[in-house]
Amino acid sequence: MMKSIQSKITLTFILLAVTIVACVGIIASLEMESYFRQRLVQELSTQSDIVLYSLRPLHSMEQAGDPAMATRLDEQVKDLAKLGNTRITLVDGRGRVIADSDIPLGELPNVENHLQRPEIQDALKNGIGVNTRHSATVGKDFMYVARKIADGGIESGTVEFIRLSIPLQELQKMVGEIRFKVFVAGILVLVLVFGISTLLSRRISKPMADIAQRAEEIRSGNLDTRIVINTSDEIGMVARAVNELVDKLKADIVQLRKLEHMR
Repeated sequence: MMKSIQSKITLTFILLAVTIVACVGIIASLEMESYFRQRLVQELSTQSDIVLYSLRPLHSMEQAGDPAMATRLDEQVKDLAKLGNTRITLVDGRGRVIADSDIPLGELPNVENHLQRPEIQDALKNGIGVNTRHSATVGKDFMYVARKIADGGIESGTVEFIRLSIPLQELQKMVGEIRFKVFVAGILVLVLVFGISTLLSRRISKPMADIAQRAEEIRSGNLDTRIVINTSDEIGMVARAVNELVDKLKADIVQLRKLEHMR
């Protein structure tokens, strides 16, 4: 029975620790992922300012309607994307992709219209839009940050949106590593809690085991046994009560024997 009590105490500590560690781990993981995503959005937004500044000297698309100017725009977008390690997309007011750092210039007419993309719609309403999804065009998971160009931002007049995006592989890898470290730390905490809870449960259950053992001896007729009292808590009170009960029982037995002798 005492082993059962010790096991219950240990199990209670472990279940409590598991619950706390799991909650802390989940919250920490979500908070870290949210933090890195916000940082990524800020970095992409800042890079969009750099791209906008770099594209200001371009001539308007109407003035530069020849293939040479389109090629120049495409090359500059691809160069900027390499420098920033991002994907850059230029979209006009009708959703047509004018340039994309990940798509060859000759394939742009076949690219799906981007006007209804969530980040473009948000940028149209709020000036900036953020979205995360799988890109069917290049087959990767991306975070997209699009911003609407204010009047005069780029002289072309037809380029209304700059959209920057970055693959989420690195972010997902980083978050995965953090979650693994949190998991390992949680396991170590649980091992530590198991050791501590085992010691504590033994310390709590041992006096109860001693009381049970002495009570069994008393039940067997050994009235000379005594329970050693080392604490003043409830367990000590029980031990004291048992000792007093045994003393009273011995006194009653002595009194009965005297009566028998008198008879």
